Amino acid sequence: MTKSKRDHRKILETLQNPVRWGETYLQNRDGSPRTYWPHQVEDLICDERNIVHLDGRDVGKCMCGNVLILDTQTGERIRIDQLKPGRTITVLAPNGKLETTTNYQVHANGPRPTFKLTTRLGRSITATGNHPFLTDHGWRTLDDLQPRSWLAVPRNLPVSLPTNPAMTDDQLQLLAFLLADGSLTSGNVVFTKEDPLIADEFQLAVGRTWPWLTTHRFDEINYRVVNDPAITSNRLNACRAWLEGHGLFGCRSENKFIPDEIFRCSSRQVAVFLAALFGCDGWFCLKRRGTTMQPEVGYCSASMAVIDGIAHLLMRVGIVARTRTRMVDGRPYRVLEIKPTAYILRFERLIGMAGIKGLNLAAFCSDFGGCPEDPDSIPKALIQRVLRSEKSIETKCNQGGFGRYNTRRFKLGRIARQTRSSDLHKVAASDIYWDEVTAIEPAGIAETYDLSVPGYRNFVANDIIVHNSICLTTDCLHFGFTTKGGKGLIAAPHQGQLDTLAEEIEYQVDHNPDLARSIAKTRMGAPKIIRKPYFRVEFTNGTVLYFRPAGANGESFRSLHVHRVWVDEGAWLTERAWKALRQCLLTGGRMRIYSTPNGMRNTTYYRLTTNSSFKVFRWPSWISPLWTKDRERDLLDFYGGRDTAGWQHEVAGEHGKPSYSAFNLDAFNACRKEVLAYSRIAITGAELTDCADESAVFDRLEMLLNLEPQDGVFWIGGDLGYTNDPTELVVFREDESGGKPVLTLFLRVHMEQVAYPCISQVIALLDHHFSATGIGVDYGGNGMAVVQELLGLDKYKSNSLNGRLLGIHFGGMTTVTVRGGQEIKKRTKEHMTQLINGALQRRELIIPASDSDIEDEFTTHTYVLRDGRVIYSKGHDHIIDAVRCAMLVRERSQTNQDGGQARCVLPVVTNPVFL
Repeated sequence: MTKSKRDHRKILETLQNPVRWGETYLQNRDGSPRTYWPHQVEDLICDERNIVHLDGRDVGKCMCGNVLILDTQTGERIRIDQLKPGRTITVLAPNGKLETTTNYQVHANGPRPTFKLTTRLGRSITATGNHPFLTDHGWRTLDDLQPRSWLAVPRNLPVSLPTNPAMTDDQLQLLAFLLADGSLTSGNVVFTKEDPLIADEFQLAVGRTWPWLTTHRFDEINYRVVNDPAITSNRLNACRAWLEGHGLFGCRSENKFIPDEIFRCSSRQVAVFLAALFGCDGWFCLKRRGTTMQPEVGYCSASMAVIDGIAHLLMRVGIVARTRTRMVDGRPYRVLEIKPTAYILRFERLIGMAGIKGLNLAAFCSDFGGCPEDPDSIPKALIQRVLRSEKSIETKCNQGGFGRYNTRRFKLGRIARQTRSSDLHKVAASDIYWDEVTAIEPAGIAETYDLSVPGYRNFVANDIIVHNSICLTTDCLHFGFTTKGGKGLIAAPHQGQLDTLAEEIEYQVDHNPDLARSIAKTRMGAPKIIRKPYFRVEFTNGTVLYFRPAGANGESFRSLHVHRVWVDEGAWLTERAWKALRQCLLTGGRMRIYSTPNGMRNTTYYRLTTNSSFKVFRWPSWISPLWTKDRERDLLDFYGGRDTAGWQHEVAGEHGKPSYSAFNLDAFNACRKEVLAYSRIAITGAELTDCADESAVFDRLEMLLNLEPQDGVFWIGGDLGYTNDPTELVVFREDESGGKPVLTLFLRVHMEQVAYPCISQVIALLDHHFSATGIGVDYGGNGMAVVQELLGLDKYKSNSLNGRLLGIHFGGMTTVTVRGGQEIKKRTKEHMTQLINGALQRRELIIPASDSDIEDEFTTHTYVLRDGRVIYSKGHDHIIDAVRCAMLVRERSQTNQDGGQARCVLPVVTNPVFL
């Protein structure tokens, strides 16, 4: 055989074998060739026409144990190796906004090679080379990053805490003074300061905190804290004991740190602490940059921990600072700098400086006029991505060079308003600050951990946004590259689940010239990778890959006729979506289904896993070569044992104990309609932070709600989370239609980081506008406090809520009358769910079809039967719980109107019938 024939045969074998093709044409994010584990090879070379997976979730992207995760409910920063379930962490939502969640898992992944990444702002994180970070080109692994790569970091942090009673203002100032200019290593506590205003404040704070202590001035600038001999002389020095309690006494300058109690403080307390710190070791000045003089505010310390803590606290009030190291007299010092004028003015307004510096800072800032609110820049790659999908923007805004350069955020926001571009507005209004990578250095072998966050698949660690996804694209790319005139469909329940696959395909095309040449071109020479209305890739051989979200009915599948189908998260596709999917698959076509089972038996996915015509792959998490005993132990602790539904579904990849949809999904989808008057209002704590008093908060809430009084019968339901949990309020209007009552959900209020007094005001405002017949509130979270406020405070007396406001214990029992007049007791949550199902089956509810959050919750809410009890899934049911409350308060109100007789509640069929 000639050499040319051997080469031709080798190429042919590569093209015919997906594994060889992937190893040849695809690469990892570090540039190394793609490799496959044995179970992946078995899947890719399988020649069966139909394949279905039952997979446990597996992760392999890790960080070192000292990485800090912010608990937004307490303000604490917790090492990832000490993070336990139940904390509230920060994640980045698809709309570019930071949100919080308690749904996560921590896994120990053992010792692995790590790298330290540092950014221009001075932030750093140590992670494995394959851990993804968000860049202007999407999610990229650390191995794929290099200096000057853009990196997403938070612009602010969603923390809104109540006053910490453990810290008085005097104690806050004393801690700051002693961290900055205190000597804590000798037998006594000594404070050194020339500023007479700060020196006086220090002495007063000591006296107010410990009346039996005094300050002894032993030279012009040094003050020693000692026991007052007139009161006591043999008592232990209380100031020293207090510092020991915080772990500070005995620390040299370079070892000082900000105690945990400071991070548990409210924004006002943080401002008091920072003002005292900057009054001691802070500065402000004008520095020449080019031909202009620019203002700067800064702080210097020998302690890296202090500087990093200050930068973190500043982000809570929306100030982004840069940190760096500089040498002073041969010693390394850490420097924090605030440079953009907008941030300096915000610093002066919200924080300031103690002492003489504070007086001078106010005069310094008064010389600056107005300036843009958002001083940071948006990378041009993000703008170009929008321009590729919305060709008319550049013409509309009359900006000839728009998209060729990085653009200031405020300018991008103005262009978004001019062009009415929702995509540009999303970029301009995001909570992301675009930082730059400055260094990536090997950090040696270290114990590593991973944090998986279902739904979001990312989180904020060390104030940097990181990711935890997996890639399943080899088969569809091989099909597109090697098939002539083929049509393929990649489907998932929701668009967000497709984004990771689409990003991986773009990455592979960008990094392999052969793949790039295989993509068809437009008349302008651009690759035919279409992003709107749905993602689509066209190849030069005529093959097309379509990416479509299923939604409720699979409407996006209609009109498609394809040879291959790949389904991600197939367990959550609705029956109507499956029907539409089958109709678009051509005769003889092939289907691959990937999913973690959810335990539901009355689904197409379950039936396919028991169908003899489908090849079934079972991939439990422990099949991964990265599986360790530590990870197994952690997951067993998290799920509560091997016999739990969580372990069986998420880890073992088994159907496990049967679980069922809590709602009749056919009835739910039949009740989803277009509601023209529907409104979704989002309120965050950040929108209320600058309100000076309660009256200002009330005015701000009224402006954000922007409602008009209406006549009619209205019902309000609320699931009120704690300050750092989401709160949902729903408002139904009741009308007569066809001789029966119909409830239309026409308003939903979503609140985050909003304290319970503000939630009370929102409910009072809703009642003021709609005069609700009944208001139901979950007693969990902030519910009890809100109910007590609304019923007990004089300012709400005019609402006359007695008899209309009902607090509901979800874990309690409810007496109902069943057929035949017999009274029985039912668990309240089960009864409320039956009320919803009954209304859905009788078509007495109208759910707005435009709100995908409602669809997502109702279609994924499940229950299991355990010892004769109905146990509902948790963590993703805030809107559902609000609807439950509205339905129960309506039933109670009608019971009272019927003369105290309980209404007959007929059994409602889902599948199976509730016990």
